[in-house]
Amino acid sequence: MSGTPEAPRLKGKGRLPYRYMADFLGFLNGHRDRVQTVTYDDLPWGGDFDYHHNYPVEWGNWKRELGGGTRDSRVIYVLLQHDVDGLPERTMAMLREEAELGLRSNVMIFNRRVDAARLRRNGGVAFTDYPIDYGLLRGLQESGFVIGYHMNAFEQAAFDPEGAKGIFESDVAELRARGLKIGYFSPHGGVRSPDGRCNFSVEVPESLKRSIRWAHNAHSPRFDGNYSDGGIKSPKDSAKLDLRGFARGWRPGGRYRALAHPQYYHSPCVATASLADAQWYRDLMTFYESGKPPNGSVWSDVTLMR
Repeated sequence: MSGTPEAPRLKGKGRLPYRYMADFLGFLNGHRDRVQTVTYDDLPWGGDFDYHHNYPVEWGNWKRELGGGTRDSRVIYVLLQHDVDGLPERTMAMLREEAELGLRSNVMIFNRRVDAARLRRNGGVAFTDYPIDYGLLRGLQESGFVIGYHMNAFEQAAFDPEGAKGIFESDVAELRARGLKIGYFSPHGGVRSPDGRCNFSVEVPESLKRSIRWAHNAHSPRFDGNYSDGGIKSPKDSAKLDLRGFARGWRPGGRYRALAHPQYYHSPCVATASLADAQWYRDLMTFYESGKPPNGSVWSDVTLMR
């Protein structure tokens, strides 16, 4: 991977150029004096499993560490999260890029990937190909990455809430049996039931309430700012999908989360009609389509606050 900003040319086209995300990782790497990437394991939980109130003990501990000098208040803290909804080989490529740069992220994976089209069409549950490199994930875990569960048990259970709890438990057990610690989970949005419920309608099973934390989507630890590219297919506010705009708002001492779905970032890339009205998107597509020099980056004009 050294010397090239491009991911392997895997099947299908992307919605955003891979190099845009690679350059973001380079931006983080180039600002190590001011930006520190953190994982969920780095948060001072202090035994806090109170997801219903978004972990007030943890947040209080964090603020005390900043105020007391245990944690540097001059640093910007950024938590990178990847939800692996599909094309996991693209995630594996991105994780290798992060590892090469010495960055760490939090990766949420399915145990089984549901065929959403079939479930939406007739309520039938079937599974699709989902080639996870567990050996790579175990190695990354040893170097400080966090691997969590992208919970889709409600879909797997064909919208039966009681059945979903059992699947939740078995999925976590199977992933842990593969050598993954799975101390956190994030519900997948996924297909909604006829009455409008989805995966985040499922509560944490009693057997897991002291060994896994709800990290995102409905419940979450607290941050000073959050970014997600999850709305890229049908954005309500396309301006909020500008990751560079998000980074410009980072303040020293702040804790921020940036959630990126790696399946969206790939070369070749086809412009997404849903973002056609967004100037930031048109600018970056023009930049990367123009064959700029390898050391060029749309991140070069992003200045961090002091």
